[in-house]
Amino acid sequence: MAHSFARIPVHVVFSTKARRNLIPQNKLQELFAYIIGIGRNKNIPLLAVGGMPNHIHLLMGLPWDMTYPEVISKIKANSSRFIRETNRDFA
Repeated sequence: MAHSFARIPVHVVFSTKARRNLIPQNKLQELFAYIIGIGRNKNIPLLAVGGMPNHIHLLMGLPWDMTYPEVISKIKANSSRFIRETNRDFA
């Protein structure tokens, strides 16, 4: 039986509202680790995570059983909640 396989890496950038520096510098590494944990828990292959106080970069694969908007929603909602715990102005 024939099988098909596709691996499509996707570069995603999340930016803060108005590109303001709303992610504390001392929380960046913790945020990256948190995002990696989200990927692990949701079976989203994250190849690289990085960023600065006003934006985050992700290089990821798309799981076969989720749409692009579903993947983005899962990562963005959970990571935004994490940052909002330390910075109420985060948007």
